Amino acid sequence: MVRKTLLFKKRAFTMIELIFAIVIIAISVISLPMMMQSSSQASNESIVQEAIFAAEAILNESTAYYWDQNSQDDANTTSGGYSRVVNTGDCLGSGVPYKRIGHINRQCLDDNTTTPLNSASTIAVENAQTQFTNTSILTGNPSAATYKNHYSANVTVTNCSVGPCVQFGLEANNPNLKQIQIWIKNDDTHKTIVLLRAYTANIGEVKPESRIF
Repeated sequence: MVRKTLLFKKRAFTMIELIFAIVIIAISVISLPMMMQSSSQASNESIVQEAIFAAEAILNESTAYYWDQNSQDDANTTSGGYSRVVNTGDCLGSGVPYKRIGHINRQCLDDNTTTPLNSASTIAVENAQTQFTNTSILTGNPSAATYKNHYSANVTVTNCSVGPCVQFGLEANNPNLKQIQIWIKNDDTHKTIVLLRAYTANIGEVKPESRIF
């Protein structure tokens, strides 16, 4: 006797397979916005980090200038040509070389009547303020995959004796300090994303003959 076995072909999903499929699709739909948000946040953090690097580079360049235009007075550069301390009221002595208390191997200008100019020149720190005013540092494109917005840098230089500086206790209103501030701003939203400060001091340079190499 021959038995016939009917093999039914599978024509549809089982209930358990259908449930698994729905769960997987639901997880994907829920996770997609979170992944996009995470990617956008990472991009914003990257832009802020690059803005900080750009600000630090500008600050380093700014502090490379002379403290004041008179720090290297042409009339007093024949004996070494190095930056001197400009008299702000504490260069003492009965004659050349004038010294400030606490300074070793540094001296004031030979002309003790020369005072700080606090004005922009090609050698003074104030030139950074002239050079970096609404200076574009990151250029964006709304349709690009990188930066969407434009970012610019602005620098201000303030003599702490005549303008507001961050106070340092006994150093408040110190005429021998200049504050350099730099803002990195989103030009499209007009929002400041980075603010950094640095300070440069009226200490001149060590005399060439006293330097150790």
